[in-house]
Amino acid sequence: MANRCELRLLFSGSARRDPGYQVAWRRLPGLLVEWADGGAWRIELDGGQVRTLPAGTLLLLAPERRHRMTALAPAFTSHWLVIQVTVDGVPMLTGAELPPTLAGAQALRLARRILQPAGDLAGVVRQGADLHLLLGELLTAVPPQPLPLPRAGRIAEVVAAIDERLAEPLTRRDLARLAGLSPTRFHAVFAAATGLAPMAWLRRARLRRARELLGAGDLPIGAIASRCGFASPYHFSRLFHRCEGCTPSAWRAGVQHGG
Repeated sequence: MANRCELRLLFSGSARRDPGYQVAWRRLPGLLVEWADGGAWRIELDGGQVRTLPAGTLLLLAPERRHRMTALAPAFTSHWLVIQVTVDGVPMLTGAELPPTLAGAQALRLARRILQPAGDLAGVVRQGADLHLLLGELLTAVPPQPLPLPRAGRIAEVVAAIDERLAEPLTRRDLARLAGLSPTRFHAVFAAATGLAPMAWLRRARLRRARELLGAGDLPIGAIASRCGFASPYHFSRLFHRCEGCTPSAWRAGVQHGG
C-alpha cells in the first residue's frame, strides 16, 4: 500500500522586528519556515547551539525543536509559517537535524512566494504546489526517516485513533484493546514501532494539538484543555509549563506576535 504524504499549514504571519526583540523559549508543532527580510535573527537551541540567520536567508527548524530567537540590528520584517508534515497520519521530521538554511536560488524563490499572502483561490493552489516543492528541496538535505507502518497495521490504526479521540480519557488498556493485544504486549510493540511508550505518545499528541489550537486562534485555555483530553485547565497549564517552560497564554502570545 502506498504511503500518503500530507502538508498542512498550521499558522503563518509577518511583523516588523526591532533590534533586541525576543521570542521566548518555545516548541512548535510543525516545521518552521522563517524569512528575515533585511535583518538577522540569533537562534538559540536546546543543548547550547547558537545560529545566526543572516538577512535574506531562510531558516528551517524541525517540529518540536525547543528554541528562542532574538532580533539583531537593523530592524527588519519577519515572515513565517509553520507546516505539519505527516505520512499516513504520523508526524514526520520531528527532532530531525535540518540544515540551518535552504541553499539554492530555486528554494529561496519558492520560499519567498510561499511566505506572501495568496490573495485568491488560484494563489492558494499555487502555494500548495510550492510547499510540496519546498519540502522536496528540504528532504534532499535531510537523512532518510523511516516511514510509519502501513495504514492497515495495528499500531498505525492506534496512532490514528489517538488523534481522533484526544478528548477522551484514554488509558493504556483502552489503546491495547484497539490493537487487539494485552497491555504488556501492546506496550512493547508500540514502543518498538514508534520509539515512545503509548502514554508518552498520547501526552505528546495532546500537547502538539494544544499548540496547534493555541497558535491558530483565541480559543479559551479551558476549552483547549478539554478538547485535548487534559483533566482540567490547571493540569493542562501545569504540564504545558513543565514541558515548554512557559504558560499556554505566554506561548500563544509568542507565536501570534513573534516570528
